[in-house]
Amino acid sequence: MLNYDEEAAGPSPSHLLSAGRIQLRLWYDADSAQLTVSLLCAFGLMPLMDDQLANAFVLLCLLPFIDDKRRSKTVHLNNEPSWNQLFTFAPLMQADLPLSSLQLEVMDYQNNISGPGLIGETVIPLSSCDLNDSPVWYELSSERRPVTPTLV
Repeated sequence: MLNYDEEAAGPSPSHLLSAGRIQLRLWYDADSAQLTVSLLCAFGLMPLMDDQLANAFVLLCLLPFIDDKRRSKTVHLNNEPSWNQLFTFAPLMQADLPLSSLQLEVMDYQNNISGPGLIGETVIPLSSCDLNDSPVWYELSSERRPVTPTLV
């Protein structure tokens, strides 16, 4: 079972519900003007439907550069998925870091008819991050009703 640091996850807005947590490592290399995002895993994802396991994938977007998006692989039938994937955003000048945020949307692909639905999301201001490649847990939030997570 995964352990996570409650303090590292930070507070979530009061009108939103917790949808689980996601673990990342962020690293910025000024010489190559490159942000590297290591998408590690998620814990306690809230499925879109009761008694179902998620087919989870993550959409990553560097804001305000909305045209620069990435997508993780899908981890099937698991509410505690492990991706262990690297994503790079470049060029990203050091002067742009305080103005940039990383948006993560954890999606659940249930079937071909309804398509993917949003499990939860977070926006991480890069100005408040230690970009030193240390693993950190971030709270995912959602506006939908809570359901009971199904254990793997």
